[in-house]
Parts: sequence; structure tokens; C-alpha cells
Amino acid sequence: MNRILLQDTYQQLGDVLSPVANIALQAGVDEPMLLELATMLLAHDIQSQERFALLGCYALLLQALRTHQHVPLAEADAAKAVLDGDYLLSMYYQHAVRNGLTNLISYLATTVKRVQIHRVAALDASLLLHQRMSRYVQKSYKRSAYEVI
Repeated sequence: MNRILLQDTYQQLGDVLSPVANIALQAGVDEPMLLELATMLLAHDIQSQERFALLGCYALLLQALRTHQHVPLAEADAAKAVLDGDYLLSMYYQHAVRNGLTNLISYLATTVKRVQIHRVAALDASLLLHQRMSRYVQKSYKRSAYEVI
């Protein structure tokens, strides 16, 4: 179920990204964390569209941060990577606002900044965002009375 939720989320996100941006959304190395969050979302009493929105925000944010983290040395490629990361970050904000998740933006803002600071200092920041996003779900939604298998 969690893999289907992730695939459907990426399909929905692909439909809203501008083809001019020429950005391929990929879970890549973030897939285990995305699947873990998808499992958590399925275990909570959350409407289907809101699950897509939450997982979509998380996916866009992860890819934006990853894109900014891996900027190539070649100037032309570096410029595209920075612009792609900025575009994905703006899509995260837009996706959150369109889906009524402005409180998520506020909740994650400090953590996003901490991740960026850690990365500049070459410190491991891989779990900071995931832990904060998980806390948001646990704090904001009730667990379902039944387990999703």
C-alpha cells in the first residue's frame, strides 16, 4: 500500500510540474524515508487527498534539498542545479498552500534551515527533516483504529 501511495503521489506531482522546467521527480536515495512516511500516513486517520498532499510536500522538499546539496562544479550545470532546487522548493510551498498545509510550512521552516546549515558545515543532516515530518504527522492526526497491512 505504501509503495502505491508513493507512486500515485509522484504521478500527481509530475502532473503539476512545468514541462519547461525539465525536472524528473525521483525518489532515489530518499525512497526508504518516503516509504516510511507513507506507511505512517496510512496508519493515521487522514483523508486520501491530504495523504497525497503531505507525502508530496515531503517529496518535493527532499528533492529540493538534495538538488541543492549536489551542485556540479561546471558553471552551467551548477546554475541549472541551483535553479532546479529553487523551483522544487517553490513547488513545495505552492503545493502546501494549495492543499491547506500552511501550518506544515511553519512547522518545518526551522528544521529546513537547520538541515541547510548542517550541510554547509558538512554535518550529517539526513534524519532531521524526517524526524520533524514524522512528529508533525503524529501530533496533527489520530492513529487509525485499525492497522493497514
